Amino acid sequence: MNQITATYIARENGAYSFIGLNSEGEAVAFGTFVVNYIDRVGKSGSVTPNDGIWRNTDVQVKINTE
Repeated sequence: MNQITATYIARENGAYSFIGLNSEGEAVAFGTFVVNYIDRVGKSGSVTPNDGIWRNTDVQVKINTE
């Protein structure tokens, strides 16, 4: 990649190692990040208001998770 930042999506638990290279291909940065727990169980919750009415103004909503 030829960028200053990059995004990587971890799809499984484990250790992910990354190496940054300069323009000459030399390693200049190293990092390992550990993903301990990817939650595969969906959460329940509610959104208020949830009446399905279209409004022509901003609507403040409340989101509750359980």
